[in-house]
Amino acid sequence: MAETLVAPRAKAWVECVLAVATVANSARFGLAFASADGMVKKLVSPIAAPLTRFFGPLRPACPEGAAVVLAMVAEPSLAALRDLAAEMGGTVTLEAAEGEGPDQVPLSAYPWGHTHFQEIKADRRHTCLICIFPPRDTLETIARVEAELGRELWMHLECVRFAERPTAQGGPVLRYEGREQLARQTEGLERLGCKVANGRTHLLQNGGMKRIDEAQIAFRRETDPFSLLNPGKIAGVDEVAWADGGPPTFRLRAGRTEPGPAPARPGDPGRL
Repeated sequence: MAETLVAPRAKAWVECVLAVATVANSARFGLAFASADGMVKKLVSPIAAPLTRFFGPLRPACPEGAAVVLAMVAEPSLAALRDLAAEMGGTVTLEAAEGEGPDQVPLSAYPWGHTHFQEIKADRRHTCLICIFPPRDTLETIARVEAELGRELWMHLECVRFAERPTAQGGPVLRYEGREQLARQTEGLERLGCKVANGRTHLLQNGGMKRIDEAQIAFRRETDPFSLLNPGKIAGVDEVAWADGGPPTFRLRAGRTEPGPAPARPGDPGRL
């Protein structure tokens, strides 16, 4: 199988699991680690305790009832990571060379979208939302979300940087009970300061990350004049078949751009 490098291989990478008492503590450690420019890393993933029971071969490294942080660190930075964990009350429960962990399942099989895949292998009723936490009060927002929604919404975070500022985004997981439940959780996350995206729509503007206006339509007219690339992905845009060999016309309809009688919300769980 071909392999695509996404980070330099000048140094060996070490896969680590760190156990911490709570989700809030895992997020605090994760952001501190992500902010430490002197430590070379390519993965920082705080994950709530309920989710680790779906981690198969990795479960022995995930103590019962504890949140964990999945991390990949360059070997020369491993000692500094151990020191940071000890300083912040974490325990290193696994260290392995890249791809040499339990059952030789790479650590990359558990974070990001793979977290959701691990759950639905055990219970297809699980689904997830997609949210970005604000960069200026990330930890406070995570604590509020955990306190108010944590019983139903299990936190799964990825520490990232936006405009050089460390923050978190994630796919918090819940057991699906219906559209009303997803709408309620989405509204709760937004009220607490998160930006929530809809990962179950084929329409660009309903995903929550893109606003469509005349400038966007003009750009599409310039770059895709014959509407060959992903047609039908922008609600409210008429694509009129060309006549006499001319290109189609693009027009942004006034008013609503969301189909149906209500604003789009995440729909039924399914294959992502």
